Amino acid sequence: MCRLRPRLLVVGLLLLGPAACADSPASPDTNPDVAFAVAATNSEAPFQTWHQGFNHDTEGWYGAETEGGLGWCGGVEQVDRRTGNLNPSAGRGYAIVSLGGCNDFWIAQGFSENLVNAPWAPGPDFSLFSDVWPAGGFVYELDIYLDPSWTSAEPELPLFNDQAPPGTVFTYVGSVREIATDRFFYFAVPVLSENGALSIFGHTVDEAGWYTFRHVFAEDGGHLSVTFELANRSGGTLLTESIETEFFGQDVDLGALAVTELSSGYVWFAALADGLEVPIDEHRVRPGR
Repeated sequence: MCRLRPRLLVVGLLLLGPAACADSPASPDTNPDVAFAVAATNSEAPFQTWHQGFNHDTEGWYGAETEGGLGWCGGVEQVDRRTGNLNPSAGRGYAIVSLGGCNDFWIAQGFSENLVNAPWAPGPDFSLFSDVWPAGGFVYELDIYLDPSWTSAEPELPLFNDQAPPGTVFTYVGSVREIATDRFFYFAVPVLSENGALSIFGHTVDEAGWYTFRHVFAEDGGHLSVTFELANRSGGTLLTESIETEFFGQDVDLGALAVTELSSGYVWFAALADGLEVPIDEHRVRPGR
């Protein structure tokens, strides 16, 4: 795992499984369980409330179009309601995320030029990585447009699709960060194609539209509790699911993770069907209820 360096926050994503892109080595200064580390001047950061409505730009979300370590893979594009194919979830704009190659920075780190993945959202200059657990926990919300006609389609070199169930259209994850070690824990929401509809933790989505994906990170007896909620845009909750398994298969006992040692991290499309463009809107990070 990555370690905090003096006055630097080291940001790490877990390495892909052995079935995916085996020719992509880890960074030289990390162990084999870490794919990369990015240094950012952000120490003892307070919890930051965040709202990105995509009315003007895609700040806080990064793909291959962003240079340097803050960038990553795939594409994220802001769309105005006057020129887009959809009405935004709210406001006058939304964004589209898609699968694609990684930027030159990560290729220079030893990643394959053929590697593909999708954007992530650490906030401007990693500002969403805090060093405190807010009273009441915290919540990530993102509106995602779902279309039941979407089907799964694997790219040639999937990055994290080996962790995804068969039929995955995309996998959306929210993470928490262990402050002392800078280790991240990822909690996945797989969206599957099943019988002409989409399925999320067994809940069938058979109507196209905007849905709110909500990760709730709370305290249970001083330890971490993770709940996913799917809501429609009228505010009604359609699904509530406790998530107790870490996406990358780490041996994680949530009951052993003290919230005083944890903080906010980021959201990310860890797996995404090849050729699919997913509309997103109204990204929020806020204290819990």
